[in-house]
Amino acid sequence: MSGHLDTTPAGPFPPHLEEVACHLYLVFCEHLPFCGCGDPAAGYKLAHQILTLAPLYEDGRWRQAEELCGTPGAHQLVLAALTEAGLLEHGSSIGGSWITDRGRWVLWAVEQIGGIDVLEDRLDNAGFPHEWDPVAKTQQECTDACWTIPSAAEKPVTDDAPAVPEDLADVIAMTLTRRAAAYAMLPPWSPFRSPIWAPTPTAAVTPGACYEASFGRVHVKPGCRCERRPQ
Repeated sequence: MSGHLDTTPAGPFPPHLEEVACHLYLVFCEHLPFCGCGDPAAGYKLAHQILTLAPLYEDGRWRQAEELCGTPGAHQLVLAALTEAGLLEHGSSIGGSWITDRGRWVLWAVEQIGGIDVLEDRLDNAGFPHEWDPVAKTQQECTDACWTIPSAAEKPVTDDAPAVPEDLADVIAMTLTRRAAAYAMLPPWSPFRSPIWAPTPTAAVTPGACYEASFGRVHVKPGCRCERRPQ
């Protein structure tokens, strides 16, 4: 990745969103005919507004889009540019355009980096998302995955997310609230899915004692070889 984002003036930038910002740079600074001189932020906001309105064939939204663009001619040019960039598509009339999957990704990505008001600052510190191909003498191509909005399961883990315990010490050190959240995330086969570590114990078992799991007896203390208790 060639882009490097700093933390000013839009505030601290999470490292895992650098790739998102660099793909937005590709859209707004390569796929769309924007130039860094003049007032590019006004152009970014106009494109964002049009994408937010889509589908334009519903409720006369094409009229709102034309008003935003100023004139019928400018309206045609803006919609054509957004279509050429793969953000809109249309049938018999460009005025009734609807948003594409890539267009939806752009709306999602803008929100991820802090919103449309900080987009210009983010793009000023971004670059192309992929490396230069010396053979083809061009930037490496994006794949469909580049423009796919991640599902909830694929979102990066943040400091606020409950941790899944990796060993016994992690479990013991957790507060009751964090333990309850982590317990709910454990897979069914985890040795920690036991009444001992459940947030609300379902059996009269002393915490710290050895216990029976689905795969056999689990010894809590190192070196313990106690026998299985009779049922």
